Amino acid sequence: MWPRWEGLTIGVGITLVGSIAKLGFFGFALFRLDWRLALLSLTVVPAFWIIGQRFARRLKAVSRERRRRAGGLTSVAEESLAVTSLVQIHGREAEGGRPIRPRGPARYWPTSSARPGCPPRSR
Repeated sequence: MWPRWEGLTIGVGITLVGSIAKLGFFGFALFRLDWRLALLSLTVVPAFWIIGQRFARRLKAVSRERRRRAGGLTSVAEESLAVTSLVQIHGREAEGGRPIRPRGPARYWPTSSARPGCPPRSR
């Protein structure tokens, strides 16, 4: 019986060999069809890949900030609902909505300038 790591190593090795074979085949086909177009694509594709990675990082930061703010809004709403009976018992219904207002929908959406390591702009 083979140990697990040997099976993993063989599986990864087969996948790696298959990927290299595909890359070689399609690279050969690309140069065979038109070498000038192949050189152009090999210079342009890395630039598009770098731009895509930057946008992906920014999008991830914005979505992370949005989830964080949604969690804060949810916790405030949960706390407000949890103490509703106490507020009604003491007759302070007029003050019940105050904690939610500063964190309302206008502050829920993150700004488009969210960058990793930079605090978001306040509205």
